[in-house]
Amino acid sequence: MSGLLLVLMALTLQSVVLGATGEAALPQAASPSAAPATPAAPDGKQREDEEHHTKGEIRFLGKWLPVTEVYRIYRDGTEEAARTLADKNPEAIKKRLSEIASSLATIEQEWRTASDPVQRLKAQAEAQRTAAARVLAERPPAPPRLQPEPARPIRAFYRNEYEYLAAVEAWALVVDRVRQENARLEAAYQQLLASYQARMQEASLALRQAEAVINKCDTHLSALMALRKDKERPLLVERTQSSEELRKSQATHSAAFQRAKAASDALQSVPVRVILRQGITVWQGGFRTRAELQALHDSLKAEITAARRNAELLGVPSTAPSKPWKHPREDELASLATALAELEYFQSQSVNRGAGPPSSPAR
Repeated sequence: MSGLLLVLMALTLQSVVLGATGEAALPQAASPSAAPATPAAPDGKQREDEEHHTKGEIRFLGKWLPVTEVYRIYRDGTEEAARTLADKNPEAIKKRLSEIASSLATIEQEWRTASDPVQRLKAQAEAQRTAAARVLAERPPAPPRLQPEPARPIRAFYRNEYEYLAAVEAWALVVDRVRQENARLEAAYQQLLASYQARMQEASLALRQAEAVINKCDTHLSALMALRKDKERPLLVERTQSSEELRKSQATHSAAFQRAKAASDALQSVPVRVILRQGITVWQGGFRTRAELQALHDSLKAEITAARRNAELLGVPSTAPSKPWKHPREDELASLATALAELEYFQSQSVNRGAGPPSSPAR
């Protein structure tokens, strides 16, 4: 009942306004813009605006266009924006992109789980190869510097046999010491050389083994990466296509929405009588023509009539003293009838300026 009381109060207030001014207030599609009060002495711009308004024209993007043309731009932009959302649902595309991102993350995690042990094994082999290469780069031990043996004494240089034999004996002792020292140096060298050669053989074997492991790891890692890319490829293609589709959809929707908003702002920027006289009003947050409202009214009226008949067939009285039967959308039907009566009055006013407002809205 509260909704019906509000409608009756609105109708009463509207009747008073119509009787006093010959105009009705129009609900706005967005933020309402009150019609400017007419000054006592309008300037040139106001006179120009009134002349165009009288001809059913309003300013749109710097040009004077018929109200019906601006409404067409509004309607086409609104329909295109809605159609874009219906055909290319941005939320569905965003959801799919999120699913693709999740799938790609799963594929990457699977790849890491499989490749990490191989990477660790390869790192160990590379460290082994580096150590082996460092050993192979070592220089071999230098040969020892052997002491030369002194020359044997010559008999001619001595005065007698005794001196010569003493010199030979001393020489023999020196030669023995030199030979012992040289033998020691040679033995130490041969030991170092054997150790070096053993290290070289061991390092060479380690190097070959490390390189074999590295090659196997690289082959396995390449196979894992190829498998990952095979899994990712269709998802990446779909992601690119979906992203481009979303971008185009958003651009199309934005352009259509901006056109509709510009037209809506233009329709709201003028006194309400200007668009009412062209058979256009606001209904449920959007602009509608008289024909569209009439179609809504007729469809809703037929729906309510059919529901009332069904109720009567079921034995539900249409009018009961205590609780009369009422369709839940009857208030909406009354509002439609009021809006249609309003449009009819203002359209007839543009033809016959002396006519007064209708005594009651058409049902």
